[in-house]
Amino acid sequence: MTDLLVLLAFIGVVVGVVAFLTKKGKIKDSDGDLIPDVVEKAAEAVKDTVEDAADIPAKVVKKATRRKKTTTAEKKTTTTKKTTGAKRGRPKKGGSGRGKGSTELDTKI
Repeated sequence: MTDLLVLLAFIGVVVGVVAFLTKKGKIKDSDGDLIPDVVEKAAEAVKDTVEDAADIPAKVVKKATRRKKTTTAEKKTTTTKKTTGAKRGRPKKGGSGRGKGSTELDTKI
C-alpha cells in the first residue's frame, strides 16, 4: 500500500514540475493546454503505431480465408477411409523393445 502512495506522490511531483516549467516557458506548449508539444508528438506517434499494428490481424485473416474449403461430401469420404496394413501409432508399453517397432539401436553391437 505504501508503494502505491509513493508512486502516486512521485507522479504528482513530476506532473507539477512539468506544469510549472510549461507556465514559465521553459517547455514549449504552442496550444496552451498544459501538455508539452513533445508529449503530444510522442502520443501521436504511438497512436499511428497502434493503428498500423491493428491492420496486421486483418491481413492475416485475409490470407487464411484463401484456403480451399472442403464440402461435407469430401469430409465424409476422408473420414470413412479405412487404413489397410499395419496399425499406426505408438507401440504398446511394457514390451522388451526388441519386437515390432524396435530400431537398430536396440540391438547389441
